[in-house]
Amino acid sequence: GLVDGLTFLRDINLGNPPKPRRKMVVIGGGNTAIDCARTAKRLGYNSVAILYRRTREEMPANSWEVDEAMEEGIDIQFLTAPVKIVAENGKVSGVACVRMKLGDPDESGRRRPIPIDGSEFEVKTNLVVSAIGQAPDLGCLSKEPGINTSQKGLVIADPLTGTTSIAGIFAGGDVVSGPRTVVEAVSSGKRAAIAIDRYLTGGNISSRQERDWKGIRLEFEGADLKEREFMPLLSLSERKRTFKEIELGFSEEKARNEADRCLRICGIQKLP
Repeated sequence: GLVDGLTFLRDINLGNPPKPRRKMVVIGGGNTAIDCARTAKRLGYNSVAILYRRTREEMPANSWEVDEAMEEGIDIQFLTAPVKIVAENGKVSGVACVRMKLGDPDESGRRRPIPIDGSEFEVKTNLVVSAIGQAPDLGCLSKEPGINTSQKGLVIADPLTGTTSIAGIFAGGDVVSGPRTVVEAVSSGKRAAIAIDRYLTGGNISSRQERDWKGIRLEFEGADLKEREFMPLLSLSERKRTFKEIELGFSEEKARNEADRCLRICGIQKLP
């Protein structure tokens, strides 16, 4: 079968995991792709592979997540791009792929992957999970053709007020910036709310929105440079067959040492 990554993870979290198949291929290189692959291992899939069209250095997933996935036996095939889904008797049987090489940087700053002629091959699988990211659906704006959008398909809006090219229409969050954190989306919404209030009450939308900044004075002189404490992990054999938290936590001594690294630098009173 073929399913998108978020649906795959959501169904599992809702208590409706798919029936484990022998082989699964995940397409993508972000944290969602890694989560899908590691989850599949825990569900009992015999073979789990990730196809990513760039190298390890360009992979957007957290480096430690990639390390742990590889430790758990997940096959990450770098410089590999899917071309099409292969089916037999109406069922997914594999993914046709091509090897890639890196060319000049693209608009994201990463080197552009280029297919290598004659490098086509097939990866056998029973399930394909697509985790290549999402894009905003701007179909709701079809009735507002005057709203300007970028080449990336995002709404163009003032970053401080959320105003768009049409008066009275405001935008913020991922539909303007692309994928960002929840905190950034909330901040964008708060700024837009201030501007909307000014718009409705006849105020000056473009006037500066003041921010209260409560900074702290950092004292680096005399600070002891200490390495981060190593976080003990669940054994490899156990973590591949369970959904338990794999980080076991610090002992009291290690927790104090780790806290001391930060609290000393920030000049905050240490706990007794």
